[in-house]
Amino acid sequence: MIEGIRRFHELPHDVKKEYYSLDFTKKVKFYSNFDLYQSKAANWRDTLFCAMAPESPKPDEFPAACRLERLGINLLELLLDALELKPKHIMNACIE
Repeated sequence: MIEGIRRFHELPHDVKKEYYSLDFTKKVKFYSNFDLYQSKAANWRDTLFCAMAPESPKPDEFPAACRLERLGINLLELLLDALELKPKHIMNACIE
């Protein structure tokens, strides 16, 4: 996950600006200080925000640099294994 965020922050400004928003209804957005003009001191930070509840964003809503499909598959395989289910059989059904 850290590598995905690093890749996003290293992208050119033109690519990142597609995600720039202060609209708090968006599930995935990139923004800098939301209180830049209200705070007494500047505390600069860039943030990539992802609201995961109550419904997570669709995969295509995430920047391509941050899509972690393999991580999700690994976690699902571990969960299925812990439940003593047959991971390969269920994974094939889920991915198709």
